[in-house]
Amino acid sequence: LMPLTEWAIVAFYGMDRVRFVAPTKIGDTIHVEAEVTEKRDKGEAGGVVSFRQVVKNQRGEDLAVADFKIFMAARKDK
Repeated sequence: LMPLTEWAIVAFYGMDRVRFVAPTKIGDTIHVEAEVTEKRDKGEAGGVVSFRQVVKNQRGEDLAVADFKIFMAARKDK
């Protein structure tokens, strides 16, 4: 995994298909899995990255699912 730097994310672009598919219970341990689903170039400034996030509990059960879009700055070292 590559850590995001503070300057990389320029703006939160939106959220779609947010679903809470199961309850989170007291004592649950949760983690988030994310997958990039699309990248769209927006010129020298950067581009829009779409990804799906799934919140899972310690049993691997899906608790919440959402599609997000963020605007990310272009790399300066290109």
